[in-house]
Amino acid sequence: MGLGKPFPDVDFLKFFLHWAGAVRYNKNFRGVFRTAVPSGRPFSISKEFSMAKQQRTIGVFIIQLALAIYLVITGLCLFGVGGSISSSEIQGVASFFKGGAKVVEYIIAILLIACGVVFLLKAFGLDFGKADDLIKYITLVVWIVVTVVTLISLIGELSSIKVLHWLLVLAKNALIVGGILTIRNGR
Repeated sequence: MGLGKPFPDVDFLKFFLHWAGAVRYNKNFRGVFRTAVPSGRPFSISKEFSMAKQQRTIGVFIIQLALAIYLVITGLCLFGVGGSISSSEIQGVASFFKGGAKVVEYIIAILLIACGVVFLLKAFGLDFGKADDLIKYITLVVWIVVTVVTLISLIGELSSIKVLHWLLVLAKNALIVGGILTIRNGR
């Protein structure tokens, strides 16, 4: 079935894909476009692009869930439940505090576990307003500090193989920081 005036021999899917590409690059687009669909009713971008938004939401949900699990496990590892690369990085940063190193580790562990639980609850739709945003930003700052200190401490021992390790640490921590930043603020 043809669409009529704009593209007589093109089916609706091809027409929509062409239209979507044109809308993306047309700065004068007003938000509603009259199609040549037999009903002639307008349709909005949000209705037509809901599939893309849904995929992004699923991706953010997966990142949020994975980050929540990662933060909780890293926090538990700081309490001595196990061992992880991130917990040893945090222990290295906490060692700068000499006698108070264990206290700093426990404070960071509590913060990471709280942030992980908040992210888990946010993934399932619960929002605590500004409190969870505060926890998120404090965790973000702590993680950036840990990352910078870890990367600086690894610079002293760079060789050809250690460069790959340094880049891996950078990439891992960048993924965590990026994951924290993808989680939306309170409603």
